[in-house]
Amino acid sequence: MTFKEMIREDIADVFLDPDEFGEEHTVNGREGVCIVTDEFELFNREKFKKEVKDDGTSAQRGIIYVKASDVGRLPKTGRQIRIDDVNFRIENAVDEDGIYALTIHVIR
Repeated sequence: MTFKEMIREDIADVFLDPDEFGEEHTVNGREGVCIVTDEFELFNREKFKKEVKDDGTSAQRGIIYVKASDVGRLPKTGRQIRIDDVNFRIENAVDEDGIYALTIHVIR
């Protein structure tokens, strides 16, 4: 087994395991999708930070991590994603070797 293969297994077995780091959510109607947020990254990248716009409205932003196979194709910027009962718009999407890092904000 190669190092890359071991990393891919760890993605499913450790990083995206709801008993370890992840939490199960419903994503675009698909139940049981594991999503990860990281408190250290939350601080460093200012995830889920409320931003107040010039018009006085606020937007909640964040970065989530999800297994690529749970979402399908890498979502395009501007597309919507529904997590549980909340609609988000994707600001950025990156494939990090089988995990998608999605920068999202709440649609209000």
